Amino acid sequence: MQKIKVKYDLFMRLTELLAALIFVITFILFFAYYDTLPEIIPKHFNIFGEPDSFGSKSFLWLLPILSFIFYAGFTLLARYPHKMNYPVAITEENAYEKYKLTIKFLGVIKVLFLTLFLNLLYETIVIGLNEKTRLNIPVFLALLIMIFLSIGIFIYRAVKK
Repeated sequence: MQKIKVKYDLFMRLTELLAALIFVITFILFFAYYDTLPEIIPKHFNIFGEPDSFGSKSFLWLLPILSFIFYAGFTLLARYPHKMNYPVAITEENAYEKYKLTIKFLGVIKVLFLTLFLNLLYETIVIGLNEKTRLNIPVFLALLIMIFLSIGIFIYRAVKK
């Protein structure tokens, strides 16, 4: 299918703005606290949100790096919706609608993953500074549920005629 220029609606523009804001906040938070963290910080948490593995604070670089990869990756993917696989045949009649749905989905998923990484960064910093002892599991689970719900909703809407 040929590339079709999809016009971004308000929702799509706000999603992109929110993703960019979360991305910037992640790096601001990281650089604001990195030097104040102890050399050893939690790097893994059990199902109760308690740290069960510790390591060098340099491990914390992983979250901003993942944020960059996801931000850049989903942003790049959204530029090429015509190159993706779809659960239905793409025709001239449905291409614009399916491409727009895909770009919206990528924007929502981008925001959710960036929020997840920001939350993990924040929680790790706070626990590393001994200001609390465990992750906020309900927030973490809510983000994971929203990610999987978004995927399910996208698949449903992509298949629907």
